[in-house]
Amino acid sequence: MNFLKNIYIWTLKKAEHKNAKWYLSLISFAESSFFPIPPDILLIPMALASKTKALVYAFICTLSSVLGLSLIHISEPTRPY
Repeated sequence: MNFLKNIYIWTLKKAEHKNAKWYLSLISFAESSFFPIPPDILLIPMALASKTKALVYAFICTLSSVLGLSLIHISEPTRPY
């Protein structure tokens, strides 16, 4: 449980970083495949800090998540049904 708390605190610190958009993209990409913490804990503070850029942040988050999921889908072998 301590491991997840440390990841949570690390993610919140990245919301204040000057490259927060890149961290949001990376976390969203990773969360769609293997990362246990959702990007919402980074997206919400960023959106509240700059309400004019909230839709841009949401778009970055969504696009990165779709790209991450697409990569996983493409890399999985096809299973016959």
